[in-house]
Amino acid sequence: MNTFSYEEAHRFLEIAQKGDERIVTSLAIAYYEGYGVEQDYAKALECYQKAAELGYDVAQCDLAYMYKTGKGTPKDMEKAFYWYMKSAEQGFSDAQLELGVLYHNGTGVKQDYMKSYYWYKKAADQGNVKAQENINLMLFFNEITEEDIKAEESPKKRKDAKTLLKGLEASDFIQQGDELFESGSFELAKVNYTGAYVRDSRFAFYCYYRLAWIEEIYDNHEEALQLCEKGIARKKDYARLYLLKGDILKKQLGKEAAAEKCYRKCLMLEEGKIEESVCWHLACAKLGLRDQAVEGMNRMLEAFPDDARQYYDAACMYCALQEFDTALRYLETSIEMGFSMYQIRYDYGMDPMRDTEKFGEIIDKYDPPLPF
Repeated sequence: MNTFSYEEAHRFLEIAQKGDERIVTSLAIAYYEGYGVEQDYAKALECYQKAAELGYDVAQCDLAYMYKTGKGTPKDMEKAFYWYMKSAEQGFSDAQLELGVLYHNGTGVKQDYMKSYYWYKKAADQGNVKAQENINLMLFFNEITEEDIKAEESPKKRKDAKTLLKGLEASDFIQQGDELFESGSFELAKVNYTGAYVRDSRFAFYCYYRLAWIEEIYDNHEEALQLCEKGIARKKDYARLYLLKGDILKKQLGKEAAAEKCYRKCLMLEEGKIEESVCWHLACAKLGLRDQAVEGMNRMLEAFPDDARQYYDAACMYCALQEFDTALRYLETSIEMGFSMYQIRYDYGMDPMRDTEKFGEIIDKYDPPLPF
């Protein structure tokens, strides 16, 4: 991280006074964060103000944030709105997103869902993931409708309402979401899962399951549990939801008895469903029923010998049984068959042996360094 000395900070200010808006914005950030100078919100505000008045869209957005939050100045939503608008009109997507939020919540302006949509759409068209997710949520909660959107757009720009969600069906969104999930692009996966259940609520149970899994990866255990409950409310016989719920209850919240009920629910739902079973062997392992777990897993491997997912599930099962050497053999096989290294890195199924030396050796062998 770059830091500034007091002398360098003052030189920045001298340069800034000559009209270099990017330098003065750098100085504003230094004062705001305390990089190389004593943290001083008032001086940060002064620098942002100068850069904003010079027309720099980034500084305008940051200045709006300071007025909105009351950093270095009393809160002033009128000024916050003014500078967000200045920045957004220049095409800065962060400011467009913030305007969408202000109109959506009625903060500092009259609540207006269509104006909120307008600015979210501007940001989403530039690839702003959060803005697209907010549009999907507005549709899901009926704050706007596809008819509203068609009526809002001019005849020349009017598109079929499906183009809001890229013209895809719910199943397409789920496929994209799964691919993004397995590549480690969790935020983009969330957008696709949200888009799927907006398009067709019949898929909501699966989307809630995947969204819960992502929140569990992020260690948001309570949020993950709530999403599991929402999924179960939509489809009470989807075993994966009970397995995930059980894992959260047991591993993260320490509720052993409640977790056991979830695992036994999995067994009940998948009893006798050999080729459809995805949780039977894992639930057996978590209940300590080793023989049943191994038998069920072997049947799955015989039925699907070319499916990398089955070998990864076998690794998870033996991991749950604390048989790490066997788990590692299946893990390595799944990787050689093309299973996602991102999922292996983040999936809680690997947690029992994640800190072992042999697990680390396999990761180092097959996974290139992450780009951060």
